[in-house]
Amino acid sequence: VPATDQSQVRSGEAVVTKGAGAQVAIRLDDGTVISLAGDTRVAFPADDRDRLDVEYGNVTAEVQPRPAEHPLVIRTREARLEVLGTRLSVACGDQRTRVDVLEGGIRVTRLSDERSVTLAEGQSAEVSPQADLRPAPIPTVPDHWSLDFNDGLPPGWQNGQLVFDDLPPGSRAAARTAAMEENG
Repeated sequence: VPATDQSQVRSGEAVVTKGAGAQVAIRLDDGTVISLAGDTRVAFPADDRDRLDVEYGNVTAEVQPRPAEHPLVIRTREARLEVLGTRLSVACGDQRTRVDVLEGGIRVTRLSDERSVTLAEGQSAEVSPQADLRPAPIPTVPDHWSLDFNDGLPPGWQNGQLVFDDLPPGSRAAARTAAMEENG
């Protein structure tokens, strides 16, 4: 189903967003909000109303409080996240999943070996076959930085948009970028 705001999503359907600037928010019956950004695909299995599968891309969720026996389960290829009420971010692709907990706490289980860790507010974990599954502080990102594009794009930059309008004084251009994960 191509995603747009106000679309109704039923169990058994998937939602897809395409393009670096794409975004859509999905409100579940309990008030939980699932937001997709960039190239993302999320499936809502018909057999489990308390689960969503992030197949690839970037998802944030504001999960309403739930009883311990009925967590919202977010699955990726690498991980199972059990969420009882929190704000979190999930990015998956290229055989790894990154989870950031912005509020509350969650339990993260690596599917390959069933190893689990609990993440609290302000913590992050990478789930992959190579990563040591452990809580770590969410890395900070600078508010602003400066790059010289005369020699081309920095390593790892493949998508972006050159912007010339509404810039700070003294700026001639800017790059609008989005964190992207390989759909792998």
